[in-house]
Amino acid sequence: MTKAKLKLALVALCYAPVAFAQTPKDNKQQQPTTVDESAFTFTEAQLGDNENMSQNVTIINSASNLYASQVGFLFSPMRFRYRALNQKYNEVHVNGVPLNDAVSGQFRFSNVGGLNQQTRNADFALPFEDNLFAMPALGGSNNYDFRPANQPAGHRLSIGGANRNYTLRGMYTYNSGLNEKGWAFSASLTYRWANRGYVEGTFYNSLSYFLGVQKVFGSRTQHSLAFTTWGNPTERGSQGAATDESYWIANDNQYNPYWGYQNGKVRNSRVVNDFAPSAVMTWDWKIDDGLKLSTSLFGRYSMYKSTKLNYNNSDNPQPDYWKMLPSSYYDVWDETNKLARTRQSLADWYTAYNYLTASKANRQVNWDRLYAANKSVAAQGVDAMYYLQARRNDALTLALASTLNMQVTKNATWNLGFIGSTNNARNYQTMDDLLGANSYHNVNTYAIGTYAPNSSQVQYDLNNPNALVGKGDVFGYDYHLLVNKAMAWSSYNVLLGRVNLMFAGKVGALACNATAKCATDCSQKARLAKAVPRIFLKVAVKQA
Repeated sequence: MTKAKLKLALVALCYAPVAFAQTPKDNKQQQPTTVDESAFTFTEAQLGDNENMSQNVTIINSASNLYASQVGFLFSPMRFRYRALNQKYNEVHVNGVPLNDAVSGQFRFSNVGGLNQQTRNADFALPFEDNLFAMPALGGSNNYDFRPANQPAGHRLSIGGANRNYTLRGMYTYNSGLNEKGWAFSASLTYRWANRGYVEGTFYNSLSYFLGVQKVFGSRTQHSLAFTTWGNPTERGSQGAATDESYWIANDNQYNPYWGYQNGKVRNSRVVNDFAPSAVMTWDWKIDDGLKLSTSLFGRYSMYKSTKLNYNNSDNPQPDYWKMLPSSYYDVWDETNKLARTRQSLADWYTAYNYLTASKANRQVNWDRLYAANKSVAAQGVDAMYYLQARRNDALTLALASTLNMQVTKNATWNLGFIGSTNNARNYQTMDDLLGANSYHNVNTYAIGTYAPNSSQVQYDLNNPNALVGKGDVFGYDYHLLVNKAMAWSSYNVLLGRVNLMFAGKVGALACNATAKCATDCSQKARLAKAVPRIFLKVAVKQA
């Protein structure tokens, strides 16, 4: 490796952020790292969504660590926490670009749902394990290789059935491989469907797509450009957690309080709509056999919506609300609690118990009753007593990553990397359904009583006091979060006989800006900036 080539590579690495092109790359340009069958695929039931995010570190595979590979496969469905860390300490990359959410730190695996074949092509690094795409996070790092030339060539058609989140799944994948002209193409289409999931009241409807094209130029000094886009538009009815008392009353460990019958048909109050179209452009430059530069630019626009049944100046309509349960009347556990163990409270306990066990409909959302109540108050010109709200999160993410991999000697490698990202997210709430009512005003009814009904303290937005809210209108809250991140990292790995040494470190900066529409005459803003250095040294003894 000549000094001139090394200088040229360093100049390209430094100018990658200016060009806003991005990075990752593994040591072997066109050799896929395919996960074997012991590496498992998570389902949305295990991984959840934004509102109910899994707190597990996702250890997909680690051939160098027997303990991690075993507990990852066997115990992850039981919410096992590797090193007692939650999922935000596990970083997920695509072509070297980190995809974890800029605000929560989590990665929502449903964004790559249905891409089973593509996500098998991955690199894995546990904490303190050397790799070529990042300094590994405290919970490890995964890097999915979405380059079309690195996907296994051929056609693959799969049709399956299940009794979990979805009932039927059809999947077709085509990868051309790298042809004589240096082109590679990849495409995949997956559809998953369930009219009813394994939990009553749930449903599932999801389409996944994957399209990629790659062109390789040159022979000895090789360049490659790859473009890949994917997405997973999904609509599904959710399952809700309940108390042990509710499961006992229902005599069903899969009891779901989120659904009920409307005009004889099943309707779920918690419906999630999730779509995050994503794309990555990757430039790989093989300068020589021991020097490679990878730069990738990633973009994603995520649209997340989750509905919820709510109430206004009325009782909570949830069938598992604590005031509806027998335990709210009589304390069956504490014999010293005389106030909650009277003859009348025991009679009330039996009344509540007999009502909830008399019919399944009594343990579900009574949509017909909610519509009737709203229509009754609408005739009197009163706001909706019950309504369906939609919590939304729209976010535009752009990220740039560039990595330089150098084979310094036969037993030593040196990696340099830069990562920069910006995330502009809007979090807001809209009216999804008035449930038969005619009006609703943007007022905090929970504050009425503590404050006068006409006071400014009960207004969500003083710029538009007592605003009338219709279907699709924003109410309650509406704020933007702008997060900018930048980080540089480096690692050096050397094998000295039976001893393996790795030195790694990174330094980064974070800047946040929040803008919200709130109960003031002007928008409120908050800013945060900090630098985060991190360095570690690993010494390992190589087995004979």
